[in-house]
Amino acid sequence: MNTLFHNVALAAPLFALVFIGFVVMRLSGWSDEVAESLSKFVFVVALPAMMFRLMCGLSSLPPV
Repeated sequence: MNTLFHNVALAAPLFALVFIGFVVMRLSGWSDEVAESLSKFVFVVALPAMMFRLMCGLSSLPPV
């Protein structure tokens, strides 16, 4: 059960980013160009950086 909570904690930032992006887009009324630019930034820079940071700590996790 402990590993389940650990995996949820690892995935939570990704789902939080998706949810925050959805809410901001709905409430702010940004143009499509801004949304497209932010989407490119997230998928090209932010998510790979977050995944790299998470993968760097995999050696300290218990074996599965």
